[in-house]
Amino acid sequence: MAGKGIAMFPNRGDAAELKDGDWQLSLLNLQDRILQRVARSRSLALSSTRLTAVLDRARSIRAIVFINTNASTAGRKRVRAYGPAISDAPDGELVWQTGSEASDGWEDIYPRERPTAQMQWRDPNFWTGRPDAESLVGSTQSIITIMPQLFFVSRFTVEFGDQSNDDGFLDLGRLFLAGQWQFSLNLKPGVELGFLARSTSARSLGGTLYHSRKRHPRTMRGSWDYLPEPEMLSQLYELFRQAGTDLEVFLVQRPDDVVNRQRLSWLGRMPELPPIARGVSPGRAAGSLTFEEIV
Repeated sequence: MAGKGIAMFPNRGDAAELKDGDWQLSLLNLQDRILQRVARSRSLALSSTRLTAVLDRARSIRAIVFINTNASTAGRKRVRAYGPAISDAPDGELVWQTGSEASDGWEDIYPRERPTAQMQWRDPNFWTGRPDAESLVGSTQSIITIMPQLFFVSRFTVEFGDQSNDDGFLDLGRLFLAGQWQFSLNLKPGVELGFLARSTSARSLGGTLYHSRKRHPRTMRGSWDYLPEPEMLSQLYELFRQAGTDLEVFLVQRPDDVVNRQRLSWLGRMPELPPIARGVSPGRAAGSLTFEEIV
């Protein structure tokens, strides 16, 4: 199941209490659907670039994501998830954390993006494989933490170590905390990945072509021919019914593909809700899924 795509909905982050750290632009901006409204730390000190998210109640959570960040490619993070309070752990028991024991839970915000075999010896990021600052321009970068399974979580603590950030502060955009629908069968081969062309061009009277460059949201379109009908009705049907064409869904197309996680995971909406075809074979149904990135 680990390699199957995941559609995450609904966002539990909007009902969470956000606190801790030192933020000159409020943590409440993490609960604003306009991605450009960010929480901004007062400095890059570890005491400043940390936060706690307390959920309205304990919920099944698979991922915690911050959409639209200025984190540098050298940045690190430590995420800890706590379960409900119990008698011998009144603040909740630690159920999962990033990293390893050797790293004390710290891991890179941006893992290796390109295999060494696809790089040139003189590339400045040859050894790390992480993206360079230039390659991040023009796309929405997310800090994505996917847990290996659903955990019953009541509180997250998140810490960032990004002292080399040239901006002198850390920006965090939209917070997305959600459970999952992890597909039992991946979308059939031929998934279409593309961009919504939004730049415009016009010619002057003299024939010179002028361009107005815009961001190009990513798009994805795929389908299933034989998904189990109970899953189609309890998951895709309910996703269509509850999210509609306006509510946010966070899509992770290939959870195991760390190299391409930034490319294949984004906050989006479903611009269309195509019908589900039931009974294409005994106990099976057909359906499709279309996503458009929110920028």
